[in-house]
Amino acid sequence: MIPAFYSSKFPQAGINKINILSFGPGAGYAYTLVMAQHLFITGSMIIDLDVNFVREEDEVRKEKNVSLNPSEVFKAAAGYNGRKWNISANWTGSTLSTQGSLTPDNYKFSSGNIRLVVAHRFEKHKHSS
Repeated sequence: MIPAFYSSKFPQAGINKINILSFGPGAGYAYTLVMAQHLFITGSMIIDLDVNFVREEDEVRKEKNVSLNPSEVFKAAAGYNGRKWNISANWTGSTLSTQGSLTPDNYKFSSGNIRLVVAHRFEKHKHSS
């Protein structure tokens, strides 16, 4: 995905395949501030300590590595939550960092999304028998 003339500037130049299995425990905190019974602001952060099993391949070599690296997951949201309507903006993201054996620098994978949610609650109708 990187043009050939620019790829030599990356420490992972020449790596054409990488497989990662990552898992580990995490700890975090979340807080929601409610204002005027319907407006809210929420924030949360989780820090993980992951064991990463990495397999890298270049044109000639296939190397495996095991590393211990931190990662994080966060969420921020703000909105209105009423009896019939919910309108909110949400931002979530995560970063995974891991060390390979064919490269001097850590890999860092970041992902996330931003969502605008508009939801309506419908009345639950009771059916008479």
